[in-house]
Amino acid sequence: MTSKANDAAMRMGVELTTHTLPDQIIERLSALYSNQPGQTDTSFHDEFVAPLSADELLDPAQLERELYERIQTVEGVSVVDLMQLSCAYAIRATRLHASGNSEAGWIDASFAQYWLGALTGAMLADRIAKTALTTKARSGGAKRAERYEPLRQRAQELAAAGGYPSRRQAAKKIRDEIFALSLKNKTPLKAEQAEITIYGWLKDMTFASKHKTSTG
Repeated sequence: MTSKANDAAMRMGVELTTHTLPDQIIERLSALYSNQPGQTDTSFHDEFVAPLSADELLDPAQLERELYERIQTVEGVSVVDLMQLSCAYAIRATRLHASGNSEAGWIDASFAQYWLGALTGAMLADRIAKTALTTKARSGGAKRAERYEPLRQRAQELAAAGGYPSRRQAAKKIRDEIFALSLKNKTPLKAEQAEITIYGWLKDMTFASKHKTSTG
């Protein structure tokens, strides 16, 4: 086994024998897969292990070539592709070991370990990206709310002063003034959505027709 493969395996905390390494890689793949929504260990076995094990001519190198070809296309490569490739190498490593070809088994086991590492990195990167987008969206929403706060306050003042019987009527009546103010303040509302936006701003107010609360 190469030094690089040995170091990689040690980092993953797996026992370094040709016999156990592929099994532990598959266990790790199964754990990663079962952590996805709606998936289980059984799902991983049925969708990956069983069909790959049934392929007597299993050729992970061919799968790898196909993966590199897809990288150059719009389709790209998914974590499922990486998972399948790692699993394929692990399964063939076990076969090679069982046939007495331990040296070739080590090579396939090291490739399985390599693609497991690539998969783990891809899943982590995807999680980080999603977290960043969520944080950005929340930040953007907070900034937008701050920019429109003067309009919201003015809308509530006008609605309170007008004595309107309902939230919907209040939003309709003060729409033009609030829309004009939004243009003056350089925080323009969309003309076709202004009344809906104002209606939302008035949701916690009390109107005559509802006494204590109102939904319009």
